[in-house]
Amino acid sequence: NSTYNSPIWPVLKQNGKWQLTIDYRQLNKQVPLSHWPMAYLNQNLAKIAGAKYFTTLDIANGFWTVKVNPKDQYKLAFSFGKIQYTWNRCLFGYLNFPADFNIFLHKVMPDAEETGNLIYVDDILIKSNSVSDHLNEIRYVLTQLKNAGAKLSLTKGQWCRKQVNYLGYDVGPDGFRPQQNRIKAIQAIRSPTNITELRSFLGICNYSHQFIENYAEISQPLTKLLRKNEPRVWEYTQENVVSELKKRLSKVPCLAYAEKDKEFFLETGYADSNISAVLYQKHDTDNRVVAYVSKTLSEVEKKLSDCEKFGLYNILEITYKEKKDGNVSSSRIVAWTLTLQGLPFEVKYAKNKKNILAQGIAELHDCTATEQEQQNVVTRQDSKQKPINTVLQLCSEVPSFDLVKMQKEDDTLGKFYQYIENPEENEISPYNLQTNFELRTMFNKKQKFQLRNGLLIRIYRATYETLKQVAYWPNMYQDVQDYTKGCLVCCRFQSSSPKHRAPLQTKGITMPWSDLQIDWIGPVTRSSRGNKYLLTVTCLFTKWIECLPAPNDTAETTAMLLINHVFSCWGLPMRTESDRGSHFTRKVIENVWNTLGVQRKLHVSHHPQSSGQVECANKTIVNILKKYISTSGKNWDVKLPLVLMAIRATPNKCTGVTPFEMMTGREMTLPLYLL
Repeated sequence: NSTYNSPIWPVLKQNGKWQLTIDYRQLNKQVPLSHWPMAYLNQNLAKIAGAKYFTTLDIANGFWTVKVNPKDQYKLAFSFGKIQYTWNRCLFGYLNFPADFNIFLHKVMPDAEETGNLIYVDDILIKSNSVSDHLNEIRYVLTQLKNAGAKLSLTKGQWCRKQVNYLGYDVGPDGFRPQQNRIKAIQAIRSPTNITELRSFLGICNYSHQFIENYAEISQPLTKLLRKNEPRVWEYTQENVVSELKKRLSKVPCLAYAEKDKEFFLETGYADSNISAVLYQKHDTDNRVVAYVSKTLSEVEKKLSDCEKFGLYNILEITYKEKKDGNVSSSRIVAWTLTLQGLPFEVKYAKNKKNILAQGIAELHDCTATEQEQQNVVTRQDSKQKPINTVLQLCSEVPSFDLVKMQKEDDTLGKFYQYIENPEENEISPYNLQTNFELRTMFNKKQKFQLRNGLLIRIYRATYETLKQVAYWPNMYQDVQDYTKGCLVCCRFQSSSPKHRAPLQTKGITMPWSDLQIDWIGPVTRSSRGNKYLLTVTCLFTKWIECLPAPNDTAETTAMLLINHVFSCWGLPMRTESDRGSHFTRKVIENVWNTLGVQRKLHVSHHPQSSGQVECANKTIVNILKKYISTSGKNWDVKLPLVLMAIRATPNKCTGVTPFEMMTGREMTLPLYLL
């Protein structure tokens, strides 16, 4: 009498028997997906490197080993012969049963990770280096499965072999390749005649794409037919691609297992519509291919600059992650750089006439040849004549020869570089400072620059200035710099400084809290307390910031927050400045100013530069909040007081002291003083 009922779906198995499955697609739509991390096969295969003997086990009717909670059995109901049944064991068709069975096997074999045995749903691979060890391991695993009540399929098991078939691959001591019967089946497939058959053919080929060099480029004429609004025309080109893929699959190489103790090499390259790479390792004198990687570029990715394409194919091949489409901007390079920041790697240019995968890399910038060991840099003209190749090699240091050379050859940076390198011998003349705005700007902030490994970099002193008030250790400045540069959160949310700044204007400010600027931030993500806006108040003299969360930004709310939370604490200002938003121009806020005797000034409409200080305060608050709030962003109003505390305790660039000291006449007591 269950209110749930799903249709049956019999499936004919390879042994000629029928397997009863149920069509639970409608039920699966209502079920939250299990987040158990399923094994990634290609990564797991690397664990069996060095093994000589293999055994595969298949759990017979494995899902039936796991019981279904009696309270949930009614959801699995189905009808047959006018009678309704349900399952008390797991079965095929339900969304989360593969993950549940995987969890079951990992509990049965908790030490599989340590021994190097592989578990993928109901398939188990046991590996060993000797026959005696292998027999002992088989006996141990069988005991574990017996104690859990699992049963094995003897017909599917492969025992004590030097090569076994595992999940569509022939696995052996030297590497792995697609199963021969699978390749023969692909050779027998006739050319697709409709979109369904084309998707099926490409799906079969995609399973073995890592064995085919330049797979994305070869299969592009077929994948284009799957796009919307693309003419569905089957010509000689498409027929030739099908034949070429079958030919490549019949001659696939045996890929080597990735060994973490050896260096990895990436031969990378890109074309107008795709990117590709070869990942390999050196075994004695031979180069063994670990995987071929390729990707067809989306319409957005085709518009990327050469530098961005270079970053795209490196991030793809190193992390094996697909990038989603989006707006084209240099922020992509920043995001990819952060992803690679934790990986030590080196980019080398090497001549290789046998492989011209990456001949377009020299188009990135002009270079001149330098006599570096294993370092051949070419110019754009040379790249049109010589096939070149880039090798991305994992190593311990990252050289920056190109950047250093570009800095030294730049007209402005070169002079400043020489000055930072040796200020006594390379003084900058007053004439150069007067005629070169960029040079003058850098010279005025020369204390924020230094050379590191020959590269001119800019440093930030806020963290160092705060720490040095209470602590000191040798090389303290360098340690602080290294730590802050490696902060991924700061790099992600810290906004870049403007390239050009308007000259500062004098203001007749007389004392603290005499002149204020007021502005609203929002709407933002609604917090758990129901707040969507922030009212920011900035003192132009002391740089003190007040920021108050609110559910709305009406004029009534503005007046209430200012009187009850700002003026009641610090007193009344002489003048206030704001934009011309309705929350500052309504009659209620005008009556507040008239009653309190405060002069108000409204800035030019649609010109936020008029409220420069409060706009900068808004930007600072938002950037810091992004670093501290949780993923959902629902607790930003809880973190806001701590953010304001950090801002008030940080020395301001204009005054040189903290806003707290300017307002109170003393330094703020921070947790640092308790050390």
